[in-house]
Amino acid sequence: MTLVLKLPENWDSHVGLMEEALIQEVAARSVALFGAERSEDSLRQTYKPISKKTAEYPRNLRVKINTAGFHATRYWDTKRDKTEAPTEFAGATFSAMIHVRGLWIGADAWGLVCDATDLQVLSASPECPF
Repeated sequence: MTLVLKLPENWDSHVGLMEEALIQEVAARSVALFGAERSEDSLRQTYKPISKKTAEYPRNLRVKINTAGFHATRYWDTKRDKTEAPTEFAGATFSAMIHVRGLWIGADAWGLVCDATDLQVLSASPECPF
């Protein structure tokens, strides 16, 4: 499952700089990773970013929610007690622990694997008024 988080403003530039540094690092190691020399421009065209910044709106960060297995996301309440996953994620507010787990490379694209390891539910989504 994928969750899109709106990042606080103070994280905006850090995530953008991290993705730019990633492209530079992958370009430097492109022969080992892709089997051929790749320029930063060609890597930018095939990179599937984990974040997106649109105009003055907060940067969004896409993370994976693992529902089972070793990497399953854990959920916590505001008292720091373990709890169940919310039934509705839309409109909820979380404090999140994110783990950049790895790099994936496909035939036409590449990117990062970014997992939400822990989500503290700060506020649940509002109830339907109808």
